[in-house]
Amino acid sequence: MKRLWILGLSATAVLMMGSFVQAGTIIIDEFNANQSVVTGPGASPKSASGSLADAGILGGERDAVLSVLSGLGAQGAQAIVYDGIGTGKLYYSQDSSVVSNLVLTYDGTNGGAGFNPTGLGGYDLTGGGTEYGFELGLSYQDSPYTIELTVYDASNSQGLKWSRETITPGSVIFTDTAVVIPYGHFGDAPGEVGPAGPASFNNVGAVVMRIQSVNRGADIEVNYLKTSVVPEPASIVTAVLGAALCGFGYLRRRNRAK
Repeated sequence: MKRLWILGLSATAVLMMGSFVQAGTIIIDEFNANQSVVTGPGASPKSASGSLADAGILGGERDAVLSVLSGLGAQGAQAIVYDGIGTGKLYYSQDSSVVSNLVLTYDGTNGGAGFNPTGLGGYDLTGGGTEYGFELGLSYQDSPYTIELTVYDASNSQGLKWSRETITPGSVIFTDTAVVIPYGHFGDAPGEVGPAGPASFNNVGAVVMRIQSVNRGADIEVNYLKTSVVPEPASIVTAVLGAALCGFGYLRRRNRAK
């Protein structure tokens, strides 16, 4: 019975360790601040934009630009952030004949007056070394989307120092799905580093997320964008073995004392 108790204590230590690591998550946007960007009727290309200030958004503001790239529809495309039931979400949809993209920019509070690559003032997205990637929460997707994340270094006011990663999540998503994008994957392909070099994730001036439909009429729902701990397998093994050894060491001392 004592052995079971000690092993349970060890397992609890591992779980507590995981909870402690996750506590430092940095929220870029949980889409709790309502905003609507809708393109009007007419031939493409066409676009619409908007800016919304909210303390819960990284840098205090979300700038959105929605562009219809091809196709013709009565509405074109729409990106709506709606927090009607206490859990915010970005609803991004387009008419059946339309291909579009949505660019969300987090570069500080400038009212959407142009892009400011240093607007976040050197923000540390590593959380002092605890955060190793972005986590994107998706709840619905009926057709493939390309999602591009670009991080700009605050040391270059011209916006020439950046790192980028592009992913295409699975074509169909009907349940809450977390997509993790490690910082180490940024800039590992041609064209994913700025002309002045890669960005430092502990000196960030701006974050830009570009979402583009691959097929016409595609819809997507996004729950959040935040940072995430992406532990290496060796770290997980070390944590588990360490906790287990603590438990077995205690048992050994107890047996010797009898």
